[in-house]
Amino acid sequence: MKIAIIGAGISGLVAGRELYKAGHDINIFEKSRGYGGRMATRYAENDKSLKLDHGVPYFSADSDEFSVLLKELSEVNILEKCRGNLKKRGCNEVLKKNKFRSKTYFAPDGMNSIGKFLARDLKSQLNQRVISLTHAQNSKWRKRKWILECESGLTKTADAIVISTPAPQAVELLKTIEKDTDIISLIQDLEEVTYDPKFTLMLTYSHNELPDWVTMEVEDKVIKFISNESKKRDLRKKAIVVHSSSEFASKYTGKDRDAIADIIQEQLSAILGKWTESPDWKQLHFWRYSQTRDSLPYDFMETDGNGTPLALVGSYMKGNSVESAYLSGLNLGRHWAIQLSEKE
Repeated sequence: MKIAIIGAGISGLVAGRELYKAGHDINIFEKSRGYGGRMATRYAENDKSLKLDHGVPYFSADSDEFSVLLKELSEVNILEKCRGNLKKRGCNEVLKKNKFRSKTYFAPDGMNSIGKFLARDLKSQLNQRVISLTHAQNSKWRKRKWILECESGLTKTADAIVISTPAPQAVELLKTIEKDTDIISLIQDLEEVTYDPKFTLMLTYSHNELPDWVTMEVEDKVIKFISNESKKRDLRKKAIVVHSSSEFASKYTGKDRDAIADIIQEQLSAILGKWTESPDWKQLHFWRYSQTRDSLPYDFMETDGNGTPLALVGSYMKGNSVESAYLSGLNLGRHWAIQLSEKE
């Protein structure tokens, strides 16, 4: 069966991988130029040796299912366990040293290497934003197929669709479909999902004053935590990524980017010292859908109206983490591997 997956985040890639192993023809459609969603890596100063994780800096595992993937990724040197100091800075400015959980991992070659690994056997259409979904009658096979229309003008067909975008983007796509009871119900559920935004400010430095901790959690109105990227991989320069609080990001969404970067940098100086005030390079990124606030109590959602299966997966299913995204994609992939094979 020909299955289109819209969105190359972890949930979509994992669902695609499971369905590919079951013998289905998988095609990924991703609006950006890379894989992994929030498992994102940016090259600083146009230098591919300067890699900064400006989305998720590290993540942990609780379930046995997720641990299986992390073991697989560790065996091919994509993941390593986090070591070193994790510090917390309270309102009283006292630093407390902590240890990472035993199953906490990062990617030495960049978090985007995880998405690349998961997508390695799948056909992909990068830089292709899907803007509408419609049904078409296929008289030869006596069943209806999906037609996907992209912003670029590209049009493709599929027997089944998996939407693995953030919930608001999934709603936009579902609203382009001819309405029936199932689609309306999916939209109503998805509209209950809310997100907290976040800014990340990436900075590089030539000097050697960077601290020895890996991550610092901060009780602050502007900054939530700081990732010391130089402790994650061997860089020719020192680099940090500053993650804003959701309250700050909500307040400044849509404001001037340079002004936002200046505010974050000023607060960073107050926390770490004046050495942070003169970076060689800096760049601000905005994550509109950084963290799910109100998740849904399902592993995934699906409909099979008129023989045209459609499903939704994502981190907003039973959580807001990399693990919840993985489990959502895995559970759908296993479910459809059985269900769709029975339809063929």
